[in-house]
This record gives sequence, structure tokens and C-alpha cells, in this order.
Amino acid sequence: MLGVRLLRYSGVQGATLVVGNLIQLVAIMVVAGFLGPEQMGQYALLLFLAGLVTQALSLLVKPGTIRRTFGGGDDEDDDDEEDEVVSASPPHTLGTGLAWAALLGVVGTGLMIAFREPLADWLLGDPALDDAVVWAGVLAGAWLVFKVADITLWLERRPWAFVVSDTSRSALGLIAMIAFLAAGAGVEGAILATAIGTALAAVVAVVLLRGSFEPSLDPQEVRQIIVRGAYRAPIVSSFWIVQNADIFLLSRYVSETELGLYTLASRLGFVVSFLPQGFRVALRPLRKSAAFQAVREQYGKATAQGQLLGYFVLLCIFAVLAMVLGGEVLVDVAPDSYAAAAGLIPFTAAA
Repeated sequence: MLGVRLLRYSGVQGATLVVGNLIQLVAIMVVAGFLGPEQMGQYALLLFLAGLVTQALSLLVKPGTIRRTFGGGDDEDDDDEEDEVVSASPPHTLGTGLAWAALLGVVGTGLMIAFREPLADWLLGDPALDDAVVWAGVLAGAWLVFKVADITLWLERRPWAFVVSDTSRSALGLIAMIAFLAAGAGVEGAILATAIGTALAAVVAVVLLRGSFEPSLDPQEVRQIIVRGAYRAPIVSSFWIVQNADIFLLSRYVSETELGLYTLASRLGFVVSFLPQGFRVALRPLRKSAAFQAVREQYGKATAQGQLLGYFVLLCIFAVLAMVLGGEVLVDVAPDSYAAAAGLIPFTAAA
């Protein structure tokens, strides 16, 4: 029974990751085709800036909201949770969490707009790209709301609502991306399109959650959300830094053209994570199911976890080998100026 459910949830997660990330992959190819390696590097840095702001603000809302609503952490949390942290009224807590995320998003966007010229000079070395920083700020604010609403749909065990929400961000962003870049909007158009797609997807996710939350902004509940999520900050931050800091660090030592080549290779290498990530995230709602608890009780925690780890390792090996074999084919789709990225893909896939 557990195997069937794990297969179903992994299939939904895997399909969502494949569809969503393949759309993002097409978007990267579109950016590569229209902008070239140098502006691709600038686009990657703007995404890093938006992601950094989103991640910093999400520490104040996402882990605490999920913990107070579901009695567990977000998608990187452990099995063992304390029931006493659950809110007496989860819909009230979720409503406050969404409102708090929106408020933090507005504040974060406002700060990025206020300091757009220094940020453009520090990150991109060109104060004239301050408008691009503005749109990165809008992206950060919308992204924060989307992250809270999107993971909530999954933890509610509503896989198909999650599919609609998660893939809408990539699909809507790609449509806007093609329109803006075809009109010659450049790197500013690329980040604006990403912001539009994320903002619309956030609206879709919140609409899909209607009935699951009560509109509210309770200061006392906000305090509980911050306190309950505080212990997760070092863990979540370390995950994010390991996954995203490479773009920024590399930008301090190489040209934006080389950064663009690395960006393409790393995005293609990231395809490897689709199946393993789908498997891992699929376990989140199943860990609270009766089937999972029954398996642990009958066979013991060590045996149950060892079986899952074995399947996970095999899946990782299969994914890396597939990417190493197919990576150079994908690079051939990009313009000739990206040919040097092919040799990097085996390393980014393994990473």
C-alpha cells in the first residue's frame, strides 16, 4: 500500500518537476537565443538577487506558517514533529501567514526599488540597469507569496491543484518571456517576464487555496509564526546558499560572458534533480499517513528508512547517467556561442 502511494505521489511530483522545469529550460534557451552569454550572465545575477531577498524574507513566514498549520516544517523538514506547535485554528493561521507574506513582499520590493541604483552597480557593475533591479524586486515580492501558497497545496495532499499552481509559474513566465524578448526588451524584459509569470502564479495558488484559510493578519499569530520558524533558519539558509551562491561567487572572478556559459550548463545539469527531488518531496505528506506509520511499526524505522534510501540512490545514479549522455545534445539546441558549456554539464549534473 505504501509503495503504491509513494509511486503515485512521486509520479505527480516528478511530472510537475519535469513539466515545470522543462518549461523553465525552454525559457533559458529563449534567453540564450535572444540575449547571448553576457546578458544571460546578467539575468542569472538578477535571479540570484531576487532569490536572495525572497529567501531572507521567507525565513520570517514560510517555516513558521507551515509548522503552525500542519504541525510540521516545510519541504526540507524531518519526520519527528511536535503536535503542540499546531495552531488551534489552522485556517486562521494560514490566512495570517499569507497576509504576512504579502506584507513582507511589499516591504522587500520597496527596499529594492529604493536602493536600485547601488544594487545595480554592486551586482551588475552598471547603474543604468536599475530598472532591471526594480523588476527583480517585484519578482522577489511575488515569489514569497507563491512559495507559501504553493507548498501549502502540496501538504494539503491536493496533488493536481499543486500541479496547476506549480507549472503555471513556468508557463506564464515563458509566454511573457517570448513576447518581451521578441520585442527587443533585452535583459530587463527577461526579468520582467519572470516577475509577471510569478505574480500571476501566486494569484492562481491563492485562489486554489480558497476555503482553506481565513483572511486575517493577527499580530499575535504573526509572532508565533516567526518564533516557530526561527529554529529552521540555519537549516533552510544553508540549503539555499549551497544551491544558489555559486552564481554570485563566480561573478566576482569571471566575465559575464563566462558566467552566462556556466549558467546554461548549470541549468541543464539541474535536470538531473527532477526525479530524485520528486521522490523526496513526495514523502512529505506520506510521512503523516497511516500506511507509512504501519510500515515503520512492522519492519522498524531502520529497515523502512534503509529501503527508501536504496531506491533514492538508484534513482540518483540513473538520473546522472541520463544527463551525462544527453547533455551535449541539449547544448546543440543553443546558439554556437554556448558550445563551450557542453564540457561543464557532466560536472554540474554530478553536483
